[in-house]
Amino acid sequence: MNLTERTTWLGAVMVLILVPLAQGARERTVYTFGAPGSGDGMYPYCTLVADAQGNLYGTTSQGGTYNTGIVFEVSPGQNGQWTETVLHEFTGTDGANPSGGSYSIA
Repeated sequence: MNLTERTTWLGAVMVLILVPLAQGARERTVYTFGAPGSGDGMYPYCTLVADAQGNLYGTTSQGGTYNTGIVFEVSPGQNGQWTETVLHEFTGTDGANPSGGSYSIA
């Protein structure tokens, strides 16, 4: 699975995948993060990691309760809908504003 991310004009962020087609590929948005102040993550400056079930994992450099970033999972569901789960919110005392890659330990 080819993965990418992109920031939109408002600073809200989308998680995109590249869907292979017979003649190239097309982007498909699988999740759009909430607006600033929503408590959701913002700015996923990371490489996404996929598991065997197709779930995607990454970090955002901002957003969350403390606006210091989150660790997230987006999971495919029925009817093509994807769901985000916040796995961890950085508080500033346990790290803040991650901007590096995500790593698989499997």
